[in-house]
Amino acid sequence: MSLPDHIFQIKDFLVEKGFPDKIEAVVILGSGLGDF
Repeated sequence: MSLPDHIFQIKDFLVEKGFPDKIEAVVILGSGLGDF
């Protein structure tokens, strides 16, 4: 499963802001589903 670079940028941003992993997963999955 390949993810666009912006997904990792969003993930890094959330990590810096201290968001929990669940929110990261939602963002990644939501963005991934949008590609289908």
